[in-house]
Amino acid sequence: ELGDAQAGQAVDAAGTAQGSGIDPVREHGRFAALAGAAGASVAVGAVAFLPRLPMNEQALFGAILFAMPAAGVAVSQSSRYIVAAYALAMLVPASLTWMLHHESQAPAVFALTLLYCGLVITVAADGDKLLLRSVLIRHERDLLIRDLEARNAQVRAAMEEAEQAARARERVLAAASHDLRQPL
Repeated sequence: ELGDAQAGQAVDAAGTAQGSGIDPVREHGRFAALAGAAGASVAVGAVAFLPRLPMNEQALFGAILFAMPAAGVAVSQSSRYIVAAYALAMLVPASLTWMLHHESQAPAVFALTLLYCGLVITVAADGDKLLLRSVLIRHERDLLIRDLEARNAQVRAAMEEAEQAARARERVLAAASHDLRQPL
């Protein structure tokens, strides 16, 4: 598990990633808002088209809607807040639309939607840790790359300096050898 000490190494007291000026909490909130907007855009389609579809296509459409958050968790390993924003923004309006058009199924749809959303959000809980670990690893990698590039530049400068010294030594030795060969 990623401890607080490790998390503190990459995030300073102001909550920004050291050296980057990025506020991880604000960025995470922005991603959650974008996920909510993406889920809401799917929900608009569900609310608009679900009532117009034949019953068997409504069921297929509902299955696809419920599979989308699970696929998002499996593929992206995003945080539970991002998954919650996406899943709830998508599934609550779609489920409400289903319940309005199939009133006899409303209690079951309501219960299953809440259960499913809770399950998907719970599964995504480990995603928070993985997401933080990924950000920290990438941040550390970037620092190491910058350090390596700086060291490479120092090595190139030292090599150039050594080559210049070697050329100067060759000139001095050539001049001394020439002088030694000259008769007095």
